[in-house]
Amino acid sequence: MVLRLGGPEGPALPIRLLVLAAVLILALVVVLPTLNNYLSQRARYDAVTQQIDAARATATALEQEAAQWQDETYVRSQARERLSYVMPGEKSYVVVGADDVQAQADADAQAAAKEETRAPWYDALTESAAVAGGAATPAATPSATPTASPAAPATPEATK
Repeated sequence: MVLRLGGPEGPALPIRLLVLAAVLILALVVVLPTLNNYLSQRARYDAVTQQIDAARATATALEQEAAQWQDETYVRSQARERLSYVMPGEKSYVVVGADDVQAQADADAQAAAKEETRAPWYDALTESAAVAGGAATPAATPSATPTASPAAPATPEATK
């Protein structure tokens, strides 16, 4: 069977082709929403899997830290560093102002490094002269239009 479009002399389309096209359109209507749902659920699944992996990594790191805290030598070293504890029989010396001395040494080192990179005074002088010379405004040029001279003021008597 053949279906003719546009009258008896129009193009002929087989009925099988029309049925096949209708079935394909119906399949797309059914499959596309399902495929969309599948892809969105797959994306959510991947995101949750990544979160689980990150949580496992954090848990592993925390377990390792907890295992370190079970070691007595680690606890002693942390008490010495963080709390400034000493063992019985040991003497502890505290240097007052050690932070100020270190800060001053750092500032001196930075000043010395800055001094080494600074140009000699005469280079700075020539550079500032060049900058000042380039920044100067150009001299005023005389205008071509004549102006009234202040020596001859206009009076009502002179205009008569």
